[in-house]
Amino acid sequence: MEIDQNTVFRLASPEPDKNKKFGTGFAVACKDKRLFILTCAHVVKDLNDHVKVIGQEIDQADIVKIGAIDAIDLALLSIPWDDPPPPLQNCISKKDEGDKIQLRGFSLVNKNYGLRRIKGHLGQSAPRQSSDGDYIPTWDLHITDDDFCQLKGGYSGSPLCDENGRLIGVVSERVANGKYGYAVDISNLKTIYPEIAELLPSFSDLNVDIPDIESRIKQAMRELSVRADDIFSVMPNIGWEFDRMKREGIASEDEEIFGKIEEFTDRIIAAEDFIRFFKELGSREETVAGPDYGKLADRLRRGRVVLCLGQELSHLLGAAVPSTAQLIDSLVRQEGFHGPLSELCEQEELCPECGRSELVDKIRALLGPEGIGPVALYELLAGLEKPLLIISAAYDDLLERTLRNRRKVVVIYLNIRDKRCLLRYSDSPCR
Repeated sequence: MEIDQNTVFRLASPEPDKNKKFGTGFAVACKDKRLFILTCAHVVKDLNDHVKVIGQEIDQADIVKIGAIDAIDLALLSIPWDDPPPPLQNCISKKDEGDKIQLRGFSLVNKNYGLRRIKGHLGQSAPRQSSDGDYIPTWDLHITDDDFCQLKGGYSGSPLCDENGRLIGVVSERVANGKYGYAVDISNLKTIYPEIAELLPSFSDLNVDIPDIESRIKQAMRELSVRADDIFSVMPNIGWEFDRMKREGIASEDEEIFGKIEEFTDRIIAAEDFIRFFKELGSREETVAGPDYGKLADRLRRGRVVLCLGQELSHLLGAAVPSTAQLIDSLVRQEGFHGPLSELCEQEELCPECGRSELVDKIRALLGPEGIGPVALYELLAGLEKPLLIISAAYDDLLERTLRNRRKVVVIYLNIRDKRCLLRYSDSPCR
């Protein structure tokens, strides 16, 4: 049985000219001429807690209960409705990996909002650990429809059901170009809002089911056994890590291990990358007292440190340049875009109305005038005598400007072609 499209709604801002973000929500209960709508907490937060259910006269829905984005990413809303549509009330308590699934959500296609049904199957049960250390039941999603059907911006908050239309959870994230994703198990709603059992009888016997350590490890080993020959060299490393978890419990950093196993068994990463990860994991040194800053400073003075500077560094150091999120908000054309800045720039460069030169001009204008600065860290680096190798992901050029102002020769490695590095010097054209 398909999900009734009349139970699914687009959620947006009451002021779409100021906030173009949107998401999906769906009816789960009705009582006393009020309809209760379930969505993701991050959808509500993206809309600054002002949510309009598109198609309804009321400008703002009431927030009944909202979870934390880094914990239970769910929010329950309500709006008045004299004759509401039938909600999705039938929940399923027993789910298994491989079960067929369906979901309905809104996305932006050619400047129009479309409601599309997508099919796939459940991946493994993948509990996530919140910042407080609690485990949140979630599911991996595998989209098996044709290439056109994939999770897109706007699908957050969509209902996830089995092939019979019984509610499993709420779609919360997309990964790998929308062919994979995550969903929050519907049982989490009972955790943040126990009163839901009064509205939904099917919630009375629905319990939060967190797999214990032994179950998670057995499931991971069972999945790895299918491709054990490809990763034979690190199977002892994996066994050692699992033995440690059994002794000490699963820590938050151990979720990275389960994540890599999932990516490998889902063929998102190659065996070589998986092997490299576990070999590097085994060689990591524990630093209880923290880094030796004196030794680090001495090596920096002698030019023996490779600096890797993130794209947010200038902004975080107090320079009057926008953050990456602010750049995206200023450049974005398509409503509901949630990708990285690199993906947005690629789209803009390929856009017939824009192109590369206009994109560069836009970014330059957003990054501010020549007079921005100084940045204390960049001034410190410019004062060092020894040459430095710096890897920077920044979109601004504050570091380069600082170095040139101190009359440092700057050699910029732009990219690599034909196995040769293209260099640009501070005092000459590209060569």
